[in-house]
Amino acid sequence: MQDSYVTLVDNSVLIGGCSKETFYDKCKPLFDYLKKKPVGVVTQSIKESVKKRVSVMPNFLPEDIRTLESNLELLRTEEIDYTKTEDNLVRVRELCSSLPPMIKDHIYLSKKKAEERFNARMNNVPRIFRSCVKDCYKVQTAKEYPPFSRYVEKTLLSKFFDYPPSIDDIMLLTEACQLREKYEYVFIASTDHHLSPIMSYSGVVETFVPDLIEEKLKVKCDWPDAILRAFKKR
Repeated sequence: MQDSYVTLVDNSVLIGGCSKETFYDKCKPLFDYLKKKPVGVVTQSIKESVKKRVSVMPNFLPEDIRTLESNLELLRTEEIDYTKTEDNLVRVRELCSSLPPMIKDHIYLSKKKAEERFNARMNNVPRIFRSCVKDCYKVQTAKEYPPFSRYVEKTLLSKFFDYPPSIDDIMLLTEACQLREKYEYVFIASTDHHLSPIMSYSGVVETFVPDLIEEKLKVKCDWPDAILRAFKKR
């Protein structure tokens, strides 16, 4: 195993890095960094997936295509021997299958604890001031127990019940696990909530799923700007 690290760039980040309609501000700085330090990688399946996605995006302009091609040139294409991925594929599928009941329990327990904490805080506030601090206390409590945020709860339920991880998500994680046999640290840069933390506009951050991925698969999934900050600390 090489004593090194790489970031596997998801197709969501490849699109975000060239289209200003999709998380451009969070994605572009990573590609600027990769121009100076080539630690970004991609697989053939990711390249094929991103081409399929942009082919059906009506707002994807010719200049966006040129930027996408330029960004792809910054990434080294890793060859994956799929005849050796069976064990990792099984691990990834087992994790994805176990997520719905675990998320349901996580939401239930978090909301229960959050309600207790929120009510205790409100009980200590004189009645005349309760309407002034109620919303602030809700945000504060949600930062401790993210599913207390309606946005976080709704996103978890949508992403893992209504629209569960796709074949692309499963293959991306499987490929990342395969790369762990070659590199000491493997990051996945993604804006997909199936993989990376859920972040609300009020500052609530839910890391339940990426924490499980890191624990079970030894792969760290995060937003491209967060991965960039981690790289700069190394």
